[in-house]
Amino acid sequence: MTTIRYTSLISILILNQFFMATHTTNCVPARQEVTQRHSTTLTSPEQSLHDHGKTPKQLIHLMKTKIQRIFSPIRNPALTPPNIFEYLKRPTPGIKTPFTLQQIRDTCIAMRELHRRQLDQNDRWLNGITPLRDFFEKTIEIPFTPFIQKKVFDSSESPDTKIISISDLHGDVQSLIALFEHFQEKNFLRLHPDGTITATDPRILFVFTGDYVDRGKYSVETLKLVFDFYNHNPDQVVLVRGNHEDFAINRIDSFHTELIRKLHVKMERPDHVRYLKEIYSCYEVLPAAFYIGSKNSAESSLPTRFVKFCHGICDLGSNPHSLLAAGKSHDLARITSLDRLSNLHTLCYNIPSLKYSIGTPEDLKQRFPRYIQDLPVKTSLVACQLGDVWGDIILDPTKGAIMEESIRGKAAVEYGKDLVHALCAAASSNKAQLLAIIRGHQHTEQTMPLITQHGGAYCAWRSCPPESPSSPTTPRTILLQQGDVVTVAPTPLSGYGKAFQYHYIPYGELDPATALFTVHQVPIKKSNHA
Repeated sequence: MTTIRYTSLISILILNQFFMATHTTNCVPARQEVTQRHSTTLTSPEQSLHDHGKTPKQLIHLMKTKIQRIFSPIRNPALTPPNIFEYLKRPTPGIKTPFTLQQIRDTCIAMRELHRRQLDQNDRWLNGITPLRDFFEKTIEIPFTPFIQKKVFDSSESPDTKIISISDLHGDVQSLIALFEHFQEKNFLRLHPDGTITATDPRILFVFTGDYVDRGKYSVETLKLVFDFYNHNPDQVVLVRGNHEDFAINRIDSFHTELIRKLHVKMERPDHVRYLKEIYSCYEVLPAAFYIGSKNSAESSLPTRFVKFCHGICDLGSNPHSLLAAGKSHDLARITSLDRLSNLHTLCYNIPSLKYSIGTPEDLKQRFPRYIQDLPVKTSLVACQLGDVWGDIILDPTKGAIMEESIRGKAAVEYGKDLVHALCAAASSNKAQLLAIIRGHQHTEQTMPLITQHGGAYCAWRSCPPESPSSPTTPRTILLQQGDVVTVAPTPLSGYGKAFQYHYIPYGELDPATALFTVHQVPIKKSNHA
């Protein structure tokens, strides 16, 4: 029996060496280097000493492990194309990617640590209410801790400030690169062959309004580029959380599967599972909403005018009034609870006509028992119900009510015109005014025709004539007014964009000093969208 075992071991060794010689001859140079490296390790004197004294069964197991190590990098080679952006512009079939699990994890960890250093400053948080300590040690088991953030510009000191708004990407890396190339032509940023992106114009602030992953084929690459963009320019890039920045959604949608297939994740390996948790934990440091304020120091009597950037809309249970009215030094605030029933009573008391369009608080609580209630922040329902991330609007301006016919399930509701205007008024004061909301998220069969007909963004409850078909890429300017809600289209090769077949990549440009929001359309190039 021992002779048979030794014979089997010798056969494995001979076959392995034969395969090594044959495979190395026919491999591409990158794979040759990997194979030769493992071959050297396999036959090194140190390894021979290490193997000395083992039983035949142990040697056979060791040889199998070595063969697996040889094959695994060949199945997932560490590609190093001369230009990352040129490589990613050409869609690759199957599961090829130039990135590894370690690289994706390191990018997410770097992004989280940058946010951690920015957020872990007690004097920046309103009323000194800082997040719990476990906020900075997030895992997917810890409940969502929502917070909001603001940034105020002085129009007299920085009159040329521009806010670039980019809506849902959903794994559309080709459109993202096309946008980056367009911004490079405008001297907003610079692309480096190794994948680094550096902002070159200090007057520009880039705001992404969520949904970077899911529904597209290149969520891994999209997340990598967006997070790298932030990592190299943390003062000029803002990443807002969308409803798809959630492990529960990724698990039932495509991103979790894409991570496992593209990066060859082995769920039986503890280190791979830990890497996945670290990737998902980076969502928790993203704000649920970001408020851009503009104030002229020469006109100190006028309130600071804010525009809200978020993915959904707003939440009946939280009011940013205190954060917006606070000074520049306080730019962060936790959402400690969602007091929806209490706030609804206050709104109806301050605006008596509101209850005739949306209903009395008692009626609404009866219709929406899961939604119209006061919820503590640690309740699991908060993450899936937060209006800043999940909320929709009712397009019909005559319907001011909260409606239960939301396509997102019984827990979600849609906000009508009257309620949105009331919430904007409640957030305003003599020190701050919440003017309008820039968002994405609501890309349905009802909204997308309106969005595409208006050049990539639709301002709700306005009588806006459609764009002229003869000039589909002409920029369209919207002068924001009190209570405006502008929904920007997703990129054209995302899951939602493909269904409506429009041939431009939309993005918004806000001038905070004048409240002018310009919608641009970047034409699709065949080289970028093969």
